Amino acid sequence: MQGTNRILPTLIANMALIGFSNSLLAQQSSDLKQSCVVLTNTSLPDTTISSAEVIEANSFTSSGSNSTLITPAFCRVVGITSPQVNFEVWLPIDNWNGKYNGVGNGGMAGVISYAAMAGALNRGYATASTDTGHDASGGFYSMHPGRPVDRT
Repeated sequence: MQGTNRILPTLIANMALIGFSNSLLAQQSSDLKQSCVVLTNTSLPDTTISSAEVIEANSFTSSGSNSTLITPAFCRVVGITSPQVNFEVWLPIDNWNGKYNGVGNGGMAGVISYAAMAGALNRGYATASTDTGHDASGGFYSMHPGRPVDRT
């Protein structure tokens, strides 16, 4: 079982190899959307990619929020890796600076840090966040001691 800290960089590298690089920027929008959707076929150990979709500029609103985040268009990849760690990876469609910025979360964590991801995306970074294996609204992870302990 690989830890999330090794899965996400691998996922980013796979996505770059599949074609999210500045050389694709000349392609038609429909081609970029198809390249994004194909990422659901990415195979990584102990990982499931549940969706990959293009989010148009300034149109993303996370569940449970009324605020739309100000972002450029991006490819949103949603997945889960063992042990039940939810993650998202956002890849800029235009003006990628060639760098990756993983964002953390504060407090009890347990959430995807959408605002921090939007900030990184606005600066041209590919970015990712996890819920660290638990849901912050359901209490601290001590109720599920096996989830956050995967340090392999």
